[in-house]
Amino acid sequence: MLLYAESTEYVENKSLKTAFAYNPKKDIIEYNTKHEFYSRYDLNFAQAHELSHRMDILEYSAGKNKTFNRAIDEATEYVRSHRNEIQKLFLPTGAYYNDFAFSDIVSALSRGKIFTPVGHDNWTDELVKLEVFANISSIDVLGYSSKSHPLIKILLRGYREVVK
Repeated sequence: MLLYAESTEYVENKSLKTAFAYNPKKDIIEYNTKHEFYSRYDLNFAQAHELSHRMDILEYSAGKNKTFNRAIDEATEYVRSHRNEIQKLFLPTGAYYNDFAFSDIVSALSRGKIFTPVGHDNWTDELVKLEVFANISSIDVLGYSSKSHPLIKILLRGYREVVK
């Protein structure tokens, strides 16, 4: 990730519809300081997440890895079978309410059926794979506390197969 960080260009784009995004066509990370949620982001997380998208798109293609896809399927089933328990984790008093990475993962795996503070509006299979990879990479690199959650452990097995 350090090599990618050193070779990545960051460009402010005040018309960007989100606070941060990797633009694969231009191979840059864009950010919008005027976005309503920009100040809520942990900049270390945002950088790790967008760099992970860049790594995945340019090098890993995690969504094509059978082991990674099996891990996503297993994790999706885990979310379905533990839905009520997981939903409680993302209540304002929940243990992971402020964990952007874990929140985005749960939103992806539940296709938005579990309400989390962070997620996307229209989950496609491709977007799920891209977001799970970027978030698992960020959790792994930054050492987030959610790393010990059973759901994350399932996904880390698939992720480590991709990046080895």
